[in-house]
Amino acid sequence: MGIFNEDPSLSMFAACGYFKNLPPSLKPGSIFQFYLPETIPGYDKAKKTMSFAWIAARDKPGFGTLGMVIPIETIEALDMSLQEVYEWIVANVPNVKKYFEGAELVDELKGWRLLGSTEVQKNYVRGALFIGDACSQAECAHFYGIPAGMISGRSAAGLLDDIFTTGDDSEESWARFHKIISDKLNPQYEFYRAFRESVHKDINNVNRMNEYAKTFPGTPVYSIVMYKFTPVPLFQQEKI
Repeated sequence: MGIFNEDPSLSMFAACGYFKNLPPSLKPGSIFQFYLPETIPGYDKAKKTMSFAWIAARDKPGFGTLGMVIPIETIEALDMSLQEVYEWIVANVPNVKKYFEGAELVDELKGWRLLGSTEVQKNYVRGALFIGDACSQAECAHFYGIPAGMISGRSAAGLLDDIFTTGDDSEESWARFHKIISDKLNPQYEFYRAFRESVHKDINNVNRMNEYAKTFPGTPVYSIVMYKFTPVPLFQQEKI
């Protein structure tokens, strides 16, 4: 459609594998997240950005997912392919190895490139609306696109109903989608932009945030720790 807005500095690579024959110790429904380990070769050169992986057990015992996201700066510094990093994590990270050693990959490993966004990009043309992380619409800090997909999908449904009901097929009618999604997402993206610059791109601040999280009672909620740790004006957090 000619509306894709690519910023190479916001590129992150993702990999995901679906496994069977996982051990009973991985309880159905459990989820774990962890950062790129310091033991990976080349870590000292690559520690400028935050990378993480996750394990998600399916409801059916013995089945689960291992996913990973890694920014372009990190994978270039490691001088490894996406698949090499993924396979290294499976073979060397204790918290992964104990679950996936001996597990069988179902189908092939899936990998792709995600593009983050510091603000909502143009997401429409006359006759089409783009939802989810299309048009670089995943937020720029963690590259999560699911919230944007849920919000924009629901909003698109309402707008399409109005367009079909009124018969107004003008450019201006379709353009309303960009304003609706911008109003909903940009205040949040403004915070994520500040988080990316002050925390995400400095592994020392990531480590400081982790230490700060330990001051919370019990198991801290990641989003609350992130909001309280990131140095943005209070009025901006209240908007979020």
